[in-house]
Amino acid sequence: MRQVVAESVPASTRTIEYARWRTGRILTAEHGEDVVEMPSRATFYRLFAKLSGGVSVTGSARTRQSLANQPEGPFRYEQVAAPGELMPARPAPARPPL
Repeated sequence: MRQVVAESVPASTRTIEYARWRTGRILTAEHGEDVVEMPSRATFYRLFAKLSGGVSVTGSARTRQSLANQPEGPFRYEQVAAPGELMPARPAPARPPL
């Protein structure tokens, strides 16, 4: 399914049913006929939503392609579990007392 999402970035807009069909073809080519069972339609839609998060696979091709061509931003998201867990490498100097 990740391969289908990656293939969709430069391509024209496809439907989720196309992604389901293409995933089935990839599984058949890699593992053989009826070796790997495809998930149900509802399960496939849930998995597709999770794996295609942030990529407008079924949306506008122009939006998808422009998002793919953007440079990475200077900041990144870090998940922190406790206060003070993430500290800067070089903390700012302490201000002198008044």
